[in-house]
Amino acid sequence: MNDTSRRRFAVAVNAEALALAWARQESAPAGAVVVVDHEISPRGRLGRLWPHPPERTAVLAVVWRPALDANQADLVWLAASLGLLAAVRPLTGGADMGLCWPDALVDANEGRVGEVRAEVQLGPGRVTLAVVTGRLYLEALAGCDRGVAVAAMIAGFEAGAGHLRAGADAVRATYEDSCVLTGRRMTARLLPRGAVRGTMRGVDIHGRLELVSSTGLVERVPVDTLDRIDVVAS
Repeated sequence: MNDTSRRRFAVAVNAEALALAWARQESAPAGAVVVVDHEISPRGRLGRLWPHPPERTAVLAVVWRPALDANQADLVWLAASLGLLAAVRPLTGGADMGLCWPDALVDANEGRVGEVRAEVQLGPGRVTLAVVTGRLYLEALAGCDRGVAVAAMIAGFEAGAGHLRAGADAVRATYEDSCVLTGRRMTARLLPRGAVRGTMRGVDIHGRLELVSSTGLVERVPVDTLDRIDVVAS
């Protein structure tokens, strides 16, 4: 990546806003990266605040321009999560990490140590732009240096974009293999209210969560309808 496709800021409200402005106002190319050393207001899915201090966080936002139909927009969340997982694997010395649909990277105890957020812009029938933001809690990576973590995240998100180019089936299969929720019973709390209960069968080719009820009914949950997931203790 050349210097013209990477921007770094010492302090900013958040990385996503800068990357979105770059993409929309200056036509930032696919793969353009914004790195922020200190985010004032780091927000994830549904605007929820990232809980870890900025001095112990690595964060960046990447511009993607994927060739996806509009009804496949949720695949961006899955590919971004796979990218973040790819980033941490060489940094953790073999520590067990996995994914929680749709946005979380978790450790062996299922503590959240990373997250992604996808801001997807739609045109007529297709995705025209996606800005993917990733955050990692450096203490969970044995105090990994921020610069090393950022470099790994850039490479990881390049791999995530590659998953999208490989197609929906490839994204789905790879994600299901990495998701710690697959095969577990849960309640998906929905927005603005309501809930769906069942066992996670996987994700469909649109990136939606698939839950199978005790009667065999399959419910599909899009990312933007989810409040939270409550896993049933085994």
